[in-house]
Amino acid sequence: MYESTVSLSQSNVSKMQPKKFFSKYKSPINSLQFNADGKKIVTTAENNFISVYDVEKGSVEKIINSSIYGAGHVLWGAHPETVVISSTLKDTHVRCLSLYDNKYTRVFTGHDEKVIDMALSPGRELLLTCSHDKSFRVFDIRVNDCTKIKSYPTLN
Repeated sequence: MYESTVSLSQSNVSKMQPKKFFSKYKSPINSLQFNADGKKIVTTAENNFISVYDVEKGSVEKIINSSIYGAGHVLWGAHPETVVISSTLKDTHVRCLSLYDNKYTRVFTGHDEKVIDMALSPGRELLLTCSHDKSFRVFDIRVNDCTKIKSYPTLN
């Protein structure tokens, strides 16, 4: 595979075309994220499936049905074979899922309503979540503990 540099001018961007369509999977995407080296993408969809794609090959690597907990927002975890997913069905928890054996390894609890966004710290040890319950929480993912809770005001 070769590498080249292309400037992001209006002319160049308008000429760009998708390399691969995944038309088999029609459910709208909730969330997606590239992994650290940019070679994989993980997505969650409204049909509660979690999908891992190989970017270079343009292929689906793995599909996991999350019909019990649902699949909201998704992040790559601290380990390359782990993702962090917010629940949309059974509860409002956030879970770490091992892609290797399809098992949940950690559960982060505390939000009263749906988690609407998440982020991992640069060192990948702290998880920040925010929710419709008008709060954000900081979790230490190594031990499942919530280390900080902060409510934010409602704008009226």
